[in-house]
Amino acid sequence: MCFKLLIAITALLLNHAEGKTCGSTTGASSEWNNKYADMWFSIPVTSQITGGWTVEMEFSAPVQNIQIWSAKLDSISSDSMTHTLTNKDWNKDQSAGSVLWMNFLVEFNGPPTPTFIVRLSGQPDCSDSTAAPIDQTTTEQPAISTTTGGGTLAPEVTLPDSGSFDYYDALYKSILFYEAQRSGELPPNNRIPYRGDSALNDKGDNGEDLTGGWYDAGDFVKFGHPMASTATILAWGLIEYRSGYVNADQLDIMLDSIKWATDYFLKCHTGTFEFYGQVGNGGFDHSNWGRPEEMDESNRPAYVLTPSKPGSDLLGETAAALAAASIAFTPTDTDYATTLLDNARDLYTFAKTYEGKYSDSIPDAASFYSSSHYYDELGWAAAWLYRATSEVEYLNDAVDYYDSNNLGDKPWAFDWDDKKAGLQLLMYKLTQETKYKNAVTTFFDDWLPHSTLNSAVNYTPLGLAWRIQWGPNRYAANVAFLALVAADLGINPTSYRDFARDQINYILGSSGRSYVVGFGVNPPNRPHHRSSSCHDLPATCSWTDYHADAPNPQILHGAVVGGPDINDYFENDREDFIKNEVACDYNAGFQSSVAGIITLMTTNK
Repeated sequence: MCFKLLIAITALLLNHAEGKTCGSTTGASSEWNNKYADMWFSIPVTSQITGGWTVEMEFSAPVQNIQIWSAKLDSISSDSMTHTLTNKDWNKDQSAGSVLWMNFLVEFNGPPTPTFIVRLSGQPDCSDSTAAPIDQTTTEQPAISTTTGGGTLAPEVTLPDSGSFDYYDALYKSILFYEAQRSGELPPNNRIPYRGDSALNDKGDNGEDLTGGWYDAGDFVKFGHPMASTATILAWGLIEYRSGYVNADQLDIMLDSIKWATDYFLKCHTGTFEFYGQVGNGGFDHSNWGRPEEMDESNRPAYVLTPSKPGSDLLGETAAALAAASIAFTPTDTDYATTLLDNARDLYTFAKTYEGKYSDSIPDAASFYSSSHYYDELGWAAAWLYRATSEVEYLNDAVDYYDSNNLGDKPWAFDWDDKKAGLQLLMYKLTQETKYKNAVTTFFDDWLPHSTLNSAVNYTPLGLAWRIQWGPNRYAANVAFLALVAADLGINPTSYRDFARDQINYILGSSGRSYVVGFGVNPPNRPHHRSSSCHDLPATCSWTDYHADAPNPQILHGAVVGGPDINDYFENDREDFIKNEVACDYNAGFQSSVAGIITLMTTNK
């Protein structure tokens, strides 16, 4: 008996029928420029598959290019209408009752968007029955939740297992988000069609070239501290889970992504004791809405750190980012890795020689990213330099900062400002000492579900570890990443990995909606983000677009939005910046966690 799935969310909402099941559901969650489409298919597996499978996709019109991450593109017909896929090594076996679900991007020759049917080898074929694919011309997946007052309360659902989401697609799209955040002169292979060159006149006090780097969030300021923290966590994820990036065919693209930030940091290091920590004025910048390509560059001051204006936290975090990135680049580009490490050493020396908080030296930053302390970043930088160099003086410094500044105390969270939880875990990895392991487990005691501690993190009814209303997805994803690394070190591997998977799955859609733009079921489509809120040029872009009661004209693929309230309530509203803000640091732990989950999937841990 054939049936038609209403929504491609795999095992989460799979309809069941009497007797055998067959058929497939296909769809396009979005399309843009009348040339590209983000598509998916879902096929019930009714008979056990062992040792490999083949899927045939037959399109209604020629398809020039397919980018798919969970399968190999084996062959293409001469008319480019039939494409044959085969399994990857990690998903060659499929059990009866499971669902084979894949997401991919296609390129085609103008409207209409092609439709397609799929056939899975060795399974009942419904192509001659009355069952038909779902119309793929819709730009949004159907909602599966009830609405109250304009927001969304997700229904009670069963959390899917670790194979229920296309993590390859999530990884690919998260990297795309960072490309959408690029400032400066874009490369010829720019993959974000609505973005162009911007902020080409960013300069230091003496005309130094400060172009490049990432815009922080929906704004166009280059805040150095959260940018450096983002780069450190992304580089750490690449170091730990390089095989995940390799298996997703994203290693070179990921190295290029990190290099966009580290190249900028190298430019900012304009003297032995001189480093530019911010470009752009937050107050002026936030008073405007429009494209970065058209912004008024007359008020983009550059703020420099010097011995009289120290910034040990920002400098320490940047040193950590460069040291971690040097490890990531060593297998492919030893010269660049050496340059990164040399600059990391110098910035660390600057940071510890002239101590002080960067937000005291850059008052504009204090209104947006005020630093609480800097000893954690000094210990963090020393630990990363030790990992990169094996030079014991750095380890001694890390131990001294740790012991002298109460860095073993239980952290509240792990984010751009507070590195204690990451430092505790890194110190355990480097030394295997029990005191660091105890600090790690004490931290996670607050975050694991069913904790009875007074300091325990709250959970939403559908399972998000909810620390605070501003960016709860970010905090949950950051801790998920730490949990995966801790598990790899043998610390409570089962419970920590379960926690990490559950948190990432929540963000990907286990609650009934995705919190990743352009991914999964019912994703947010009105992120608080300027450039994606603008229509294609030559249309103007202003506060009118900010207030528009419509989805963003451009899809900010891969961006993780802030997240729901404590009751899983989420308002898909651009003007609600608490729930819909996006930022570079929001995606860092998330992306590294996704790479970790892919690694687990491919190594059968």
